[in-house]
Amino acid sequence: MKNHKRKQTKKYYFSVEGETEKMYLEWLQQRINEESDLKFKISFDIKVEKNPLSMVKSEVILGGENIFHFFDFESPASCHIKARDEIFKKLKEAKSIKRVNYGPAYSNFCFELWLLLHKKCLRRSFTDRKQYLVEINKIFNKKFEDFREYKHRDNFCSILNALTFQDFLQAIENSELILKDCEENGLSNQKYGFKFYENNPSTSVGTVLQTILKDCGFKFPSKK
Repeated sequence: MKNHKRKQTKKYYFSVEGETEKMYLEWLQQRINEESDLKFKISFDIKVEKNPLSMVKSEVILGGENIFHFFDFESPASCHIKARDEIFKKLKEAKSIKRVNYGPAYSNFCFELWLLLHKKCLRRSFTDRKQYLVEINKIFNKKFEDFREYKHRDNFCSILNALTFQDFLQAIENSELILKDCEENGLSNQKYGFKFYENNPSTSVGTVLQTILKDCGFKFPSKK
């Protein structure tokens, strides 16, 4: 009889802005753990918390954890730029409170960009967040009238049910192409030691999740 060694589990912590991001990460945790060739299982501890400082001050965080904060740039309006920069400031402060590894996972304009990258390499710049909903309806064959309807739990679950692990890998690849565009356009920026791009679209979600996959022993296909 073969002795099947039980996989160890690696734990990652997330603070997210809303329930849709939380639901997506719960879906992703299940998909990743279904992959037999990974060296480790994963466990995501996800909290809906817009303030990184509140996250690290909770009793759950002891120190030394890997934490990622999912947030949106929203728009180029001055109020949203100020809010974005404040997040980077709080991330830096949070890292020093309990010596955690706290990194940003941003989307410009919104998290829906990352979802769409599972099915389409969306490299076109948008001027309004509502344009993402138009693309969602088109790609997923839906007729959501607004974001409130789209974010209803049952409706959002129907989006997740249309995705696969291979779609997730495709999203990582598509996000890399977008970041390559951003780098070539020379619009990189830094706030409080965190690098990001002013371009719309841009997202670091794929970079963060790719790092987690590699940490768990996933072998990405070599690129020619």
